[in-house]
Amino acid sequence: MKSDSLTWHVVGVGNEYRQDDGVGLWVVRQMAKLDLPNVQLTELHDCLDLLESWQTDQSVVVVDAVVSSSLPGTLHAIDAIAASIPTPFSSFSSHTFSLADAVQLAKNLDRLPRQLWIYGIEAQKHQMGIGLSKSVQKTALSLVKTIQHQIAF
Repeated sequence: MKSDSLTWHVVGVGNEYRQDDGVGLWVVRQMAKLDLPNVQLTELHDCLDLLESWQTDQSVVVVDAVVSSSLPGTLHAIDAIAASIPTPFSSFSSHTFSLADAVQLAKNLDRLPRQLWIYGIEAQKHQMGIGLSKSVQKTALSLVKTIQHQIAF
């Protein structure tokens, strides 16, 4: 169901100077090139800032790098309103506050948006440096199209 009045907020979280940790920022920058109507794009470096960034939003997509036991480039999609963020995602974070912690805090404070989708891309490299690994960039490019389709309907 398409809604012309529905505004989506796409938030990329990460550190572009730690290779794959910058994937959330990379996705938001690619989406900016599409010039989509009714879409707000935000880059954040720390997940704690999420609560402030989505304060009045109803529909939010967050993209971040994750580390679990999956292969690099694996895409994890979580409806954070209907399900909890898996524990392995909260154990790794280059941010002061993990994504799982930020979502849990927002739940506790009753400050979640109506829709909250979390897309985590399994990272391969976290060393200092610029640029995404090939597997992460390939998944990120596909995710841009997925998000574009998601917000169109």
